[in-house]
Parts: sequence; structure tokens; C-alpha cells
Amino acid sequence: MDANDHMFEDVFETRSTLHVDTAADEPGGGAPSNLCATDSLDGFGKVLAKGKNVLLYFWTPSDELRESIAKTRFSVLPSFSETVAKADLAVLPSKAPDGITSRILTELAGVLAAFAELVPTNAVKVDFCKTSARSCPLFHVDRVSFRMLCTLRGPGTEWLADGAVNRKRLGQDDNRKVTKQGALVYVVAPFQICVLKGEAHLGSCGAGAVHRSPAVPDTVDGRWYVRVDAA
Repeated sequence: MDANDHMFEDVFETRSTLHVDTAADEPGGGAPSNLCATDSLDGFGKVLAKGKNVLLYFWTPSDELRESIAKTRFSVLPSFSETVAKADLAVLPSKAPDGITSRILTELAGVLAAFAELVPTNAVKVDFCKTSARSCPLFHVDRVSFRMLCTLRGPGTEWLADGAVNRKRLGQDDNRKVTKQGALVYVVAPFQICVLKGEAHLGSCGAGAVHRSPAVPDTVDGRWYVRVDAA
């Protein structure tokens, strides 16, 4: 079953976008128990707590950066990868291939530093990824300690509450077996920072965040996003 074959499943799913209210430090409205949220970079450590595997932080880029991203042709937006020591994060913008990527890395400096404190290695790998297809259509868990994602253009990552998942069905090539009846698929909003706890985090075997890539509708050129992992 390829990526396009999974798109028909969306007809049977309900979606919700959870925004982090800057006036509050926790999501409300019956948010799932595996989610934590913060309006402060000091709050990234919340995802270390037992039972938490998704963290949301609503990054606010400058108006100028938003406009630049929106106006740049999708074909021109770069794919870019760089591994950097935690102590050298400040040099990342100078390694960017163009001005817009350098500006993004400059404005993300605090976010990258906060994420780097979570990972057990001395370096992180930063990838700017570009795709016009649904790269990971199946709900899955990552074999990493933590992964940070931020969609800059196009649709955002989709994830599930732990209570909506049949974990024994993961890896069986059928999303409908993974999601319990009536499951709600949560969608990360553009520019919203999402930190996912993976299976490699100590004590998280069998409890990593279950997520997938979103479908890319025909109305947009594609999806451009930042992915950060422990190196």
C-alpha cells in the first residue's frame, strides 16, 4: 500500500488543531493526557515527565519572516542538513545556504537551544525538508530519544492521543487498525513547535508518540519543514 492509498482513510477521520494559548501554560478543552504545552522555552522539560510524549510550543516568527516564506517560490526553498555541536548552535545561521534559511535559524535560536537540552548527545542534526508527497503515511513511532518538528509551509504533522492507539497494530500497514474507533487525529499548526518523545528515550519503550506525515493537498505546492534530532 503506497502513500496515495492511505488518503481515502482521511474520510473517516476527525481532525483537531490544538493551539497553545500564550495566556496559559497548559492546553485546555479536554486535551489528551499525553500532551504537554508551554508558552516558555523553560517549559520544554515538561515532555520528560512520565506519560507525556508530545510537547507543543507556539513559536512566533517575525512578520517579515512569515512574509518571506509565503512569497518565496516553493521550488526555490532549500533542502538543507547540518550537524552541529550543542556548544556551536550560534554558528548555524552562517552555514545556511541562503538568506531565508539563515533568518529562520536566527529566529529559532532559543528554540533549538531548549530542544538541545533534552537530547542525550553532544550534537544535534538540523534538516530543512521539502516534499510534495505524504512521506510517512502510516502512523508510527520514531526510534529516537526526541524529535522536533516545525512546519514552515504547508500542512503540519498529525498525531494521536495514547488512548486512541492500538499499539500492537503498529507496523501492520493499516492506519485503521492502529486507531481506535472514534479516534481524533490532532494536527500541528504551521509555525507550532512539536517535540515528540521517541522509543529510544529511557523508559519510553512502547510509549513513544504515535504520529504520521500529513497529506499534501493539490492546492499547495508542497510542504517545507524543519526536523531536529540528536546527532
